[in-house]
Amino acid sequence: MAGDWIKMKCSLVSDPKVMAIGRELEQHPQFAECVTGSSNVTVTLLSDVTLRYAVTGALHSVWCAANEHAENGRICRAGLSWIDAITGFQGFGVAMQNVGWAIVDGNDLILPKFDSLNTSSAERQKRYREKHRVKSDVTRNVTDNVTRDVTSNAREEKRREDSNTPIVPKSRKAKASKPDGYSPEFERFWNVFPSLRKTKKAATWKAWQAAVLRDHPETIITAAAEFADTPMAKGEFCPGPEPWLNNARWDDDRAAWQVGDGKTKAPVSRLMTQEEYDNWTPYGDAST
Repeated sequence: MAGDWIKMKCSLVSDPKVMAIGRELEQHPQFAECVTGSSNVTVTLLSDVTLRYAVTGALHSVWCAANEHAENGRICRAGLSWIDAITGFQGFGVAMQNVGWAIVDGNDLILPKFDSLNTSSAERQKRYREKHRVKSDVTRNVTDNVTRDVTSNAREEKRREDSNTPIVPKSRKAKASKPDGYSPEFERFWNVFPSLRKTKKAATWKAWQAAVLRDHPETIITAAAEFADTPMAKGEFCPGPEPWLNNARWDDDRAAWQVGDGKTKAPVSRLMTQEEYDNWTPYGDAST
């Protein structure tokens, strides 16, 4: 079964007491025969390694049996011969007694500290369940306390926010989506721009804010006033104030603004001569 196990030190095989038991058992010729399975081997030929591992295996048998039959480290009506019977080695019980791992008390055999180090599988399972139940209870209490504190704090903050949040009338909410006010420079630009395409003032205000980051407001206003007095501004191809600002039209060649009424010729390039400009027509040769 998975629960049937005992505790044994990892370094038991190198324990000096294990070696002492092995040396004592060398005095019994039967020990060598039990270990090797041959009657032709003498104890003098057994190495220290063989002795240690043989003793360790025998101790395991003793302690496993004690784990089933001992109560508080005491095995009733058992003596050193009981140990010899469990291990199959004559004199093993005496050897354990000589190193302090076995004590004869009347008709009982005592294994010192055995009960504190090894308990029955049922007792171990009980202790394991109790230990983890305590841990689980502690973890659950901590989690519940933290969750309760976080939830309580969140609700308290929510109540505090609700109590401090002013009630805004619907009329004020509607006004909040519009600009609070336009700058005087923007109003001047808006007033001088051609009225033919003067729409979307709020969108134009955003375009104005970006434009004044690139050039001086007075430069833009002056250019807009000049543009308003050109054929393009009075014709059907007049741009609106928003695209006019977005495209930085205040930097245009002023000659480009002379197109718009269908009568005035416009240059196709800034490099045209005056003669080429006078003879150019957007509809081809006028004589044809």
